[in-house]
Amino acid sequence: MPFKKGEILFFLIFTFLLVACNSDHVKHHKELKSFLRKADKSPEKINAEDWKKMDRKFEEYIVEYREKESRLDKQQKKESEELVGQYYTVRIEHMGKQLGDEIEKLGEEFNKQMNEVIDIQEEQTNEN
Repeated sequence: MPFKKGEILFFLIFTFLLVACNSDHVKHHKELKSFLRKADKSPEKINAEDWKKMDRKFEEYIVEYREKESRLDKQQKKESEELVGQYYTVRIEHMGKQLGDEIEKLGEEFNKQMNEVIDIQEEQTNEN
């Protein structure tokens, strides 16, 4: 049974939209992977201001993903969710390292202050 013109046109439009949505996801997916490589490459070299910029950019990716989520198949959703998880993992690891560094600095400062107090007490003891 031959197809009618309208059916062929509908099929072509449907195929075009399906391919366009998929290629849009592939583009978004590649951009997100590239973004994650940058974040994961050397997170210790990223300063606080750059992390803020990256967090804003990541939020843009999330918004874009949420807008397209209903058009993605299960595999695409799974891949996207894994990438989101990777960013959060890198971000949390970096925040943990920053926190550890700050605690270490605080400990060093505390020890320095305590040593000064001890030195003052020893001076006062020696004077008496």
